[in-house]
Amino acid sequence: MQRTRKSLGILCILGAALSFAAMNLFVNLAGDLPLFQKVFFRNSLTVVIVFFVLLFQKEKFRVRDKRNFLWFFLRSLFGFVGILLNFYAIDHLSSISDASILNKLSPFFAILFSAFLLKERPTIPELIFVLLAFGGAMCVVNPRFDLQVLPALSGFLSGACAGFAYTCVRVLAVKGERGIMTVFLFALFSTALSLPFFIAFYEPMSPTQLLWLLLAGAAATAGQFFITAAYRMAPAKKIAVFDYAQVLFAALLGYFVLAQTPTLLSLIGYAVIIGAAFGRWGHEMRLAAKEGKAGGKEKTESEKEKAHREKEEAGREEQATVGEKEETVREEQATVGEKEEAGRKNGKATGEKTETERGKGKAGRGEEATIGEKEETVREKETVRGKTEISREKETAVGEKTETERGKVKAVHEKEETVRGEEATIGGKTEISREKETAAGGKTKAECGKEEALREKTTNKSG
Repeated sequence: MQRTRKSLGILCILGAALSFAAMNLFVNLAGDLPLFQKVFFRNSLTVVIVFFVLLFQKEKFRVRDKRNFLWFFLRSLFGFVGILLNFYAIDHLSSISDASILNKLSPFFAILFSAFLLKERPTIPELIFVLLAFGGAMCVVNPRFDLQVLPALSGFLSGACAGFAYTCVRVLAVKGERGIMTVFLFALFSTALSLPFFIAFYEPMSPTQLLWLLLAGAAATAGQFFITAAYRMAPAKKIAVFDYAQVLFAALLGYFVLAQTPTLLSLIGYAVIIGAAFGRWGHEMRLAAKEGKAGGKEKTESEKEKAHREKEEAGREEQATVGEKEETVREEQATVGEKEEAGRKNGKATGEKTETERGKGKAGRGEEATIGEKEETVREKETVRGKTEISREKETAVGEKTETERGKVKAVHEKEETVRGEEATIGGKTEISREKETAAGGKTKAECGKEEALREKTTNKSG
């Protein structure tokens, strides 16, 4: 598993080397454009791509500690200056591989800066490799007292700025900041700082020049992602040396695309710098191996000593345990007789207690029976209370019904009384009618008498 991850890490760092070599090529192919115009396109595309990557991450744009913004600022500032110097070297040196090798001095500068920022004291071999690398850089720079040395000196200083920027990256990593957030803030800072100069010194571009600058930005972004993935796959000390393949890729691209051929002195400088890098890498591997073996031996010896101590401690504990067991046996033998005597004495008391307990048990059973009867009586009383309550409710309901019936009967009596009064009234009226009829009959008889008298008078008169 570790070998697989190391192999993947090497492939990723080779991909980063090829990407950055291609970026140098595309910057050179963009032609005679203002320096800030090239820097703007190199970083603006990175800002856009990393912005959308961060949107889909859980922590998004969160910074773990606001006090780390100073280190973010220093990393961004020196990284920006380093890019300016590197692009100037690419445009003016005779070979893009010269610019690449000078920029790759950054790990050796990082050793020096780490001594001040991280308090990591370099070893004697590391200082020797740093001096060798600087000697190789002098072969590439070919120092002389005229303006032609400025591009090479610019490339040398770009390595120094990159070394300081990478040391700041290490400080941020120690403080727990995410690598992708460091890349985003660096690209955002560089884009914002180059934008005013881009606008002020803008020169129209042909479609081909625009294409080269966009490809330079894409290659730089790819290089950032590759190198981040590489250092996640394997420790930096095991794979960082393969980053020098960028010099080889840059030399091949410069030769086949730009027809650039490094000078003999530059080739010697390449060999010295890359040799120093491999020497430093081999030294770190040997130290890691020794530490691993020493750690393994120390671990084995400490484990043996620990096991021996544990055995001795176990032996002492066993002896102490045996002595304790013998003492315990003697105490047990001494107390056996006492226990037997106490047992005999307790036997009689136990019998009496047993008899007493039996009596108590009988009484208890009687009490339990009494309690059961009482509980049954209570339940019966509660049942009677319930029935009485129900009877009362029924009586109340019956009383209400009786009262209702009485009201109904009273109403009937009142109606009957009313009917009797009406019947009495009707009877009185009937009696009056009879009296009237009798009076009328008397009147009729009187009239008949009068008629009869008249008839008699008439008869008398006629006679």
